[in-house]
Amino acid sequence: MSEPKTDDDTSEKLKQDLRQHRDLLVAANAEIEKLRERLGKCSTTILETVMLEQSQGEELAFLRARVTELEAITAKSKEQSAAAEKVYTAMRGAMDRMHDGIKKVANQAKDSAPPDLAKELEELEKAATAPMPDDLERLIGPDR
Repeated sequence: MSEPKTDDDTSEKLKQDLRQHRDLLVAANAEIEKLRERLGKCSTTILETVMLEQSQGEELAFLRARVTELEAITAKSKEQSAAAEKVYTAMRGAMDRMHDGIKKVANQAKDSAPPDLAKELEELEKAATAPMPDDLERLIGPDR
């Protein structure tokens, strides 16, 4: 036959339950903090992606203007090839800056961004590292 529970037994049981609940709350709080950190990183990555997209638009406009400029220069004569080379160098610099920005955001996004955003950034990085289109290479020549 079991002994009747005393107030001390009940009190001890309540203290034990309270400790278990407190431990669960501490563990839950730690998980919440981890999730907050991941969300913060993801928010930063999304903001950087939006900012990168804006700068990419500016770089693209710059590239288009340089292509137009390059076409005009090469159409005039070969005497201006030095000017064409300077424009090409500026274009290459813009493309390199675009690639560096894409690569930076893509690398940061790998751990914290939602899968669909990470995939888009990966595709964007592939596009940024792709060789220059053939028609542009023909226009400026492979020796530059």
